[in-house]
Amino acid sequence: MMDDGRLVICLPHQATLLIYYTDASQVNCIDAQGVPWCVTAVNNFTVAVTLFLVWWWSDITTINSKLVVEDDDRLLIIDHQTGEVVQTIQTDCFPYRLHGSGDRILYCVEFCNYSNKLYWYSYTDDSHHNLSLPSPPWRMTTLRDGSLYAMCEDGSVQHVSSDGKQYKTVSTKGLKTLSLICSSYNSRQRKLVTISALSGKFNVFYEN
Repeated sequence: MMDDGRLVICLPHQATLLIYYTDASQVNCIDAQGVPWCVTAVNNFTVAVTLFLVWWWSDITTINSKLVVEDDDRLLIIDHQTGEVVQTIQTDCFPYRLHGSGDRILYCVEFCNYSNKLYWYSYTDDSHHNLSLPSPPWRMTTLRDGSLYAMCEDGSVQHVSSDGKQYKTVSTKGLKTLSLICSSYNSRQRKLVTISALSGKFNVFYEN
Protein backbone atom coordinates (compact mmCIF):
# COMPACT_ATOMS: atom_id res chain seq x y z
CA MET A 1 0.00 0.00 0.00
CA MET A 2 1.34 3.41 -0.96
CA ASP A 3 0.99 6.52 1.18
CA ASP A 4 -1.91 7.88 -0.90
CA GLY A 5 -3.92 4.68 -0.35
CA ARG A 6 -3.27 2.99 -3.67
CA LEU A 7 -2.71 -0.77 -3.67
CA VAL A 8 -0.26 -2.25 -6.16
CA ILE A 9 -0.91 -5.96 -6.71
CA CYS A 10 1.05 -8.47 -8.78
CA LEU A 11 -0.91 -10.81 -11.06
CA PRO A 12 1.79 -13.29 -12.13
CA HIS A 13 -0.40 -15.41 -14.42
CA GLN A 14 -1.56 -12.35 -16.33
CA ALA A 15 1.86 -10.63 -16.36
CA THR A 16 0.32 -7.41 -15.07
CA LEU A 17 0.25 -5.04 -12.11
CA LEU A 18 -3.13 -3.86 -10.85
CA ILE A 19 -3.41 -0.49 -9.10
CA TYR A 20 -6.45 0.02 -6.86
CA TYR A 21 -7.60 2.37 -4.17
CA THR A 22 -8.76 0.73 -0.96
CA ASP A 23 -12.39 1.47 -1.92
CA ALA A 24 -11.88 -1.18 -4.65
CA SER A 25 -12.09 1.28 -7.56
CA GLN A 26 -9.61 0.27 -10.24
CA VAL A 27 -7.12 2.95 -11.19
CA ASN A 28 -4.83 1.34 -13.72
CA CYS A 29 -3.49 -1.89 -15.15
CA ILE A 30 0.17 -2.06 -16.20
CA ASP A 31 1.69 -4.76 -18.38
CA ALA A 32 4.89 -6.17 -16.89
CA GLN A 33 7.87 -7.20 -18.99
CA GLY A 34 7.86 -10.70 -17.51
CA VAL A 35 6.03 -12.40 -14.64
CA PRO A 36 5.72 -9.99 -11.68
CA TRP A 37 6.26 -11.75 -8.36
CA CYS A 38 6.92 -9.26 -5.54
CA VAL A 39 6.38 -5.51 -5.35
CA THR A 40 7.46 -2.78 -2.93
CA ALA A 41 6.87 0.96 -2.80
CA VAL A 42 10.07 2.97 -3.32
CA ASN A 43 8.44 6.39 -2.83
CA ASN A 44 5.08 8.05 -3.47
CA PHE A 45 5.51 7.70 -7.23
CA THR A 46 7.61 4.58 -7.79
CA VAL A 47 7.37 0.85 -7.12
CA ALA A 48 9.98 -1.84 -7.70
CA VAL A 49 9.02 -5.32 -8.90
CA THR A 50 10.87 -8.62 -9.02
CA LEU A 51 10.15 -11.09 -11.80
CA PHE A 52 9.60 -14.83 -11.50
CA LEU A 53 12.02 -17.11 -13.37
CA VAL A 54 11.52 -20.82 -14.08
CA TRP A 55 13.42 -22.02 -11.03
CA TRP A 56 13.98 -18.89 -8.95
CA TRP A 57 12.18 -15.91 -7.52
CA SER A 58 13.16 -13.10 -5.21
CA ASP A 59 11.44 -11.08 -2.52
CA ILE A 60 11.98 -7.35 -2.35
CA THR A 61 11.47 -4.58 0.19
CA THR A 62 12.80 -1.10 0.93
CA ILE A 63 14.73 0.46 3.80
CA ASN A 64 16.25 3.95 4.04
CA SER A 65 15.13 4.65 0.45
CA LYS A 66 17.14 1.68 -0.80
CA LEU A 67 15.97 -1.63 -2.25
CA VAL A 68 16.62 -4.90 -0.41
CA VAL A 69 16.62 -8.24 -2.24
CA GLU A 70 17.49 -11.74 -1.10
CA ASP A 71 20.47 -13.77 -2.26
CA ASP A 72 22.21 -16.94 -1.08
CA ASP A 73 22.64 -16.40 2.67
CA ARG A 74 22.83 -12.65 2.30
CA LEU A 75 20.84 -9.47 1.75
CA LEU A 76 21.72 -7.08 -1.05
CA ILE A 77 21.09 -3.36 -0.55
CA ILE A 78 20.62 -1.67 -3.93
CA ASP A 79 20.41 1.95 -5.07
CA HIS A 80 17.18 1.94 -7.11
CA GLN A 81 18.36 4.83 -9.30
CA THR A 82 21.66 3.27 -10.40
CA GLY A 83 21.06 -0.44 -9.79
CA GLU A 84 24.35 -0.56 -7.87
CA VAL A 85 24.74 -2.92 -4.89
CA VAL A 86 25.81 -0.52 -2.13
CA GLN A 87 25.92 -3.01 0.74
CA THR A 88 25.94 -6.76 1.33
CA ILE A 89 24.71 -8.20 4.63
CA GLN A 90 25.57 -11.81 5.43
CA THR A 91 22.88 -13.97 7.05
CA ASP A 92 22.91 -17.42 8.67
CA CYS A 93 20.20 -18.72 6.35
CA PHE A 94 18.57 -18.06 3.02
CA PRO A 95 16.42 -14.94 3.78
CA TYR A 96 12.81 -15.23 2.66
CA ARG A 97 9.70 -13.01 2.81
CA LEU A 98 11.59 -9.75 3.27
CA HIS A 99 10.07 -6.80 5.12
CA GLY A 100 11.77 -3.46 5.82
CA SER A 101 10.72 -1.51 8.89
CA GLY A 102 12.51 1.48 10.41
CA ASP A 103 16.10 0.37 10.92
CA ARG A 104 15.29 -3.35 10.57
CA ILE A 105 15.15 -5.86 7.74
CA LEU A 106 12.93 -8.76 8.78
CA TYR A 107 12.80 -12.16 7.13
CA CYS A 108 12.12 -15.84 7.71
CA VAL A 109 13.81 -19.01 6.47
CA GLU A 110 13.26 -20.19 2.90
CA PHE A 111 10.07 -22.27 2.84
CA CYS A 112 11.60 -25.73 2.29
CA ASN A 113 13.64 -25.38 5.51
CA TYR A 114 11.06 -25.65 8.28
CA SER A 115 11.74 -23.10 11.03
CA ASN A 116 9.59 -21.21 13.55
CA LYS A 117 12.05 -18.35 13.81
CA LEU A 118 11.49 -14.77 12.73
CA TYR A 119 14.83 -13.11 11.90
CA TRP A 120 15.91 -9.51 11.51
CA TYR A 121 19.01 -7.44 10.93
CA SER A 122 19.25 -4.14 12.86
CA TYR A 123 21.15 -1.18 11.48
CA THR A 124 21.14 0.42 14.93
CA ASP A 125 23.59 -2.07 16.43
CA ASP A 126 24.74 -3.80 13.22
CA SER A 127 23.61 -7.17 14.54
CA HIS A 128 21.28 -10.08 13.81
CA HIS A 129 18.39 -11.16 16.02
CA ASN A 130 15.65 -13.78 16.01
CA LEU A 131 12.50 -14.76 17.85
CA SER A 132 10.91 -18.22 17.96
CA LEU A 133 7.18 -18.22 17.17
CA PRO A 134 4.63 -21.05 17.62
CA SER A 135 4.60 -21.74 13.87
CA PRO A 136 6.78 -20.77 10.88
CA PRO A 137 6.15 -17.12 9.92
CA TRP A 138 4.76 -16.61 6.42
CA ARG A 139 4.33 -12.85 6.07
CA MET A 140 4.73 -9.81 8.30
CA THR A 141 3.74 -6.15 8.34
CA THR A 142 4.70 -3.33 10.71
CA LEU A 143 2.14 -1.37 12.71
CA ARG A 144 2.24 2.32 13.65
CA ASP A 145 3.96 1.76 17.04
CA GLY A 146 6.79 -0.31 15.54
CA SER A 147 5.32 -3.64 16.58
CA LEU A 148 4.29 -6.07 13.86
CA TYR A 149 1.85 -8.75 12.83
CA ALA A 150 3.40 -12.04 11.72
CA MET A 151 1.11 -14.34 9.74
CA CYS A 152 2.11 -17.93 10.47
CA GLU A 153 1.80 -21.21 8.60
CA ASP A 154 -0.75 -22.62 11.07
CA GLY A 155 -3.12 -19.74 10.24
CA SER A 156 -2.49 -17.79 13.43
CA VAL A 157 -1.41 -14.16 13.66
CA GLN A 158 1.26 -13.24 16.20
CA HIS A 159 1.60 -9.67 17.47
CA VAL A 160 5.35 -9.16 17.99
CA SER A 161 6.50 -6.34 20.26
CA SER A 162 8.46 -3.41 18.84
CA ASP A 163 11.68 -4.65 20.51
CA GLY A 164 11.17 -8.10 19.02
CA LYS A 165 11.49 -9.85 22.37
CA GLN A 166 7.97 -11.15 22.90
CA TYR A 167 4.75 -11.97 21.08
CA LYS A 168 1.06 -12.57 21.71
CA THR A 169 -1.44 -14.46 19.59
CA VAL A 170 -3.98 -12.08 18.01
CA SER A 171 -7.59 -12.86 18.97
CA THR A 172 -9.31 -9.92 17.22
CA LYS A 173 -12.25 -11.02 15.08
CA GLY A 174 -11.34 -10.85 11.42
CA LEU A 175 -7.60 -11.07 12.13
CA LYS A 176 -7.56 -14.23 14.24
CA THR A 177 -6.98 -16.58 11.30
CA LEU A 178 -5.21 -15.34 8.19
CA SER A 179 -3.69 -18.50 6.73
CA LEU A 180 -2.02 -17.95 3.34
CA ILE A 181 -2.74 -14.24 3.56
CA CYS A 182 -0.59 -11.31 2.49
CA SER A 183 -1.03 -8.13 4.50
CA SER A 184 0.08 -4.53 4.33
CA TYR A 185 -0.33 -1.79 6.92
CA ASN A 186 0.22 1.87 6.08
CA SER A 187 0.69 4.24 9.02
CA ARG A 188 -0.29 7.36 7.06
CA GLN A 189 -3.50 5.78 5.85
CA ARG A 190 -3.98 3.96 9.20
CA LYS A 191 -5.31 1.00 7.23
CA LEU A 192 -4.46 -2.69 7.18
CA VAL A 193 -5.18 -4.56 3.96
CA THR A 194 -5.24 -8.36 3.76
CA ILE A 195 -5.31 -10.27 0.48
CA SER A 196 -6.11 -13.98 0.30
CA ALA A 197 -3.68 -16.01 -1.78
CA LEU A 198 -6.49 -18.53 -2.39
CA SER A 199 -9.51 -16.41 -3.30
CA GLY A 200 -7.82 -13.17 -4.39
CA LYS A 201 -10.26 -11.18 -2.23
CA PHE A 202 -9.00 -8.37 -0.02
CA ASN A 203 -10.31 -6.81 3.17
CA VAL A 204 -9.56 -3.34 4.52
CA PHE A 205 -9.34 -2.75 8.28
CA TYR A 206 -9.50 0.85 9.50
CA GLU A 207 -7.66 1.87 12.67
CA ASN A 208 -9.72 3.93 15.10
